Amino acid sequence: MASMPFARRLRDRIVASRAGRLWASLRNLGSGRLEVPTGLLRRNLFRACGVRDGCMMLERGCIALDATLADGRALRVRIAPLALRAAPRGACELVVRVDPPEHVSSDVGQALVTAFADVLARRLWALPQEDPPPQPVPFARERDAVRIDLRDVPELRRAMSTPWRRRWMDAVQPLGLRVEPECVVIDLELRSG
Repeated sequence: MASMPFARRLRDRIVASRAGRLWASLRNLGSGRLEVPTGLLRRNLFRACGVRDGCMMLERGCIALDATLADGRALRVRIAPLALRAAPRGACELVVRVDPPEHVSSDVGQALVTAFADVLARRLWALPQEDPPPQPVPFARERDAVRIDLRDVPELRRAMSTPWRRRWMDAVQPLGLRVEPECVVIDLELRSG
């Protein structure tokens, strides 16, 4: 009985280790889909913009947030992923629409977009999900959308300096992104170099 919590803790440490994350990514390649769990997404988005109380729902192809921020402001925003495109050995662009559009230029909207890009990049290329809020990522505004190169996520940029990690990032290529009722799904494939 006493060994069960120890075994559970040991399993959790192995799953959270670099080898465990890499193994999970390899398993996902076989199915051609990688799921970003709702809890992970909620934790990162809420932490990034300082949510005191709120809820997040995945509905009709978008992520809907209804929250109260730490400073007392109300936040109602929808993030709709439009595309996730990758060029071989090149950019990996995430395109999202933020509604209402005025949130794109606000500090909260920028924090949400940055956090979304950060969690996708870390999940896609098996990087650790860290507790500190993500660092800002530069993005380009288009008419009603925001375009981000996932290679600009600071943790990913640092990881690309390691040769084996660079090869891993070149091999795992996203094909698309969609929001399902239970999770955000990244369709992917393994490319040989």
